[in-house]
Amino acid sequence: MEIFKPHSCRFCQQLVLKFIPIEMQPQSVVTYKQAFLRHFEIAAIFDITRGDVKTAAEKGCRFCSAFLLEVSPKYTARHYELLGTDRDDWVLALGPEGASSKSFYFIDIKTLEARAPLGESEDSDTIWNYYIRSLNVIADLVTSAVDMENTAKYGIRKPINLQPSSQETFALGREWLSMCRAHEDCPKQVPKMMPTRVIKVSKEDNNIHLRLQQSESMKLEPYVALSYCWGGEQTLKTTRATLCERLAQIDYLSLPKSLQDAALVTEKLGITFLWIDSLCIVQDDAEDVANEISRMPSVYGEATVTILASRAASAQEGFLQDRAFPRIFEKWNEWEEIYEIPFEGDDGKRSTVKLVPSLSHYGGGERAPIRTRAWTLQEEMLSPRILEYGAIQTRWLCEETKKFDPHTASCYEDGWRAENQVTEYNLHRSSSGKGIFRQQDFQITKPGVSLLGSSKVRPDNHYNDWIKILDAYLKRGISVITDRLPAISAIAQRYGDLLQDEYLSGLWRSQLPVDLLWSVPMHDALVVRSVDYQGPSWSWAAVKSGVATMVTNNNLEIVIKLVACNVEPLFPTVFDHEGIYGAVKSGELVVTGPLRRATLSRQRLQSGFYRYGLSTPANGKGSKYVLKASAAPDALDDGFVDCSTHTMSVSLLLVLHQLWSREGDGPDNPHRIPYGLMLKKLERNKYSRIGKFALLGKFSKRRKGRRLTLPWKRERLNQEDWIIGAEMETIAIV
Repeated sequence: MEIFKPHSCRFCQQLVLKFIPIEMQPQSVVTYKQAFLRHFEIAAIFDITRGDVKTAAEKGCRFCSAFLLEVSPKYTARHYELLGTDRDDWVLALGPEGASSKSFYFIDIKTLEARAPLGESEDSDTIWNYYIRSLNVIADLVTSAVDMENTAKYGIRKPINLQPSSQETFALGREWLSMCRAHEDCPKQVPKMMPTRVIKVSKEDNNIHLRLQQSESMKLEPYVALSYCWGGEQTLKTTRATLCERLAQIDYLSLPKSLQDAALVTEKLGITFLWIDSLCIVQDDAEDVANEISRMPSVYGEATVTILASRAASAQEGFLQDRAFPRIFEKWNEWEEIYEIPFEGDDGKRSTVKLVPSLSHYGGGERAPIRTRAWTLQEEMLSPRILEYGAIQTRWLCEETKKFDPHTASCYEDGWRAENQVTEYNLHRSSSGKGIFRQQDFQITKPGVSLLGSSKVRPDNHYNDWIKILDAYLKRGISVITDRLPAISAIAQRYGDLLQDEYLSGLWRSQLPVDLLWSVPMHDALVVRSVDYQGPSWSWAAVKSGVATMVTNNNLEIVIKLVACNVEPLFPTVFDHEGIYGAVKSGELVVTGPLRRATLSRQRLQSGFYRYGLSTPANGKGSKYVLKASAAPDALDDGFVDCSTHTMSVSLLLVLHQLWSREGDGPDNPHRIPYGLMLKKLERNKYSRIGKFALLGKFSKRRKGRRLTLPWKRERLNQEDWIIGAEMETIAIV
């Protein structure tokens, strides 16, 4: 299906789209019609009735037929009555559907106009009785490039640029770069450092020539960095055996398509040097890999521009191939055509707009492949300028475009302007509204206020920003599970410098009590722990699954005391940070806190998942207390790998209380929710983490054998007193 071959019959040409201004009058004199238009944000009312639409559909107008396929009521029971009655005098209107799309309505305009002004004592919800929404035509409005001046202010989109490799698109890239260099908040052209190796890009006899070059003897030059999805093991990469060959020449035609495209874009931008990880890092030299990973903040931060190949799921796909209009309809039993109707602006000028199925509503807003991969998060966030090649548009991202001004941002896209486009590029905007990775905003702050030894805390704003970034990172996939720490090390390094805090295998020393309380989401199926060492058990890096971090607030009461925390980096001599942000060889956390023995049990549900619970150890008579608790294991540990095993002995370490004020609680007697770690004993005073727990009620029930005791014989256990009254022990968690 071609986007430029829409249906537009004689009747469609009578549907003139003209946006209407809504007069904002004082509430006391607002009419029902004005209240309706304002409430539903009606953008246009057509001079066409439902009866006209039915007649046109009978005469073959496919656009009108789409309206009548499914007209759905909403909100009130009265709408169901309206469906069974003749409402052919209702008129067609255009209104919003979500953040950016449009939907069509039939509205009872005559009744709305006849109603008296809406008084303050009247229920404004009654206006819902006068419309029926058509769910079958939810569209995005698109205009031609030549009509953009007449339609841009109405939020009508540019057409999709089907040829990202055209000379016009390359010229746009050069123009955007030139404009960006003049932006006050964007960095200037010459970098402050060069990567260890870069690829020199030249063109002779209309052919692109490439060779790897060591930068140590070079003067500082502008360079381009590439962020892309590997999509598996790379067939062509630099190794110790091929390094000399790469320094002499790199065969352009032998490169994967995305790398060829990156070299072409670099040449078209007028820049000589290009950095690509698979070619500029010696991939079979572990020390070189670790060293270059530690330099990532500078590699991407100093790049003149980063090419973001977001549309390509692998290096073999490329990102400059022609775009086809997305076939998003195959999974929806909805309309599958594009329609064209006239448009009239405020100045009376006529043009046309096309109605295409909404990409966001019908599934076209899915995440780009590159934003599902862990490594590319820090590459995108660290880059001061990005030239993104997406599935439906090419666009420029920089400090200027992050200001969310739609008129400004539309100047930096080759088509398909989408309102409120937010990517991980904006995640590093701190709570103050500024990006911490901008050179001029990067200032060392005072060390983070420690939670240890503090009864009530207020976390630093930058720490909250880190949590948001970490949450986004942990939702992404990673091929080599031992890369969990290295793949976010560049961002961690920036935050370490910013916070002046010690980074401990993914956690911050000053925030350890809260950082320790990460958990695997309960809706995720647990997996067996990796046999390869990823990190200490108390770090989120130790598990394969997605991880949810604990949401902090001001009302925390810290219980544990940190005695020592020692982490041994895998590459301690890397760069200037002693390898603390990369992979680790070992880690030991020594703490003092209340420790109780308990039993972790699981019950298989019909869904195939397991429900986990905690109880006190049974006494000699088989009696125990079933705790009102939330138990969240990290993985299928040895005790539960065998499906026939449903209980295991654990130790509960109380970490902190979350304080809540309930009705009847005095200010000095808040409700406390104990949170802590579930541990497995390895040897005397040495444990490993296996999960997180929370005690959710004040009292637990006593169970005798397999049955609860009778109510008049039931004894209750005060869970808060039970856990806080445990003996204080000093233990090591590895």
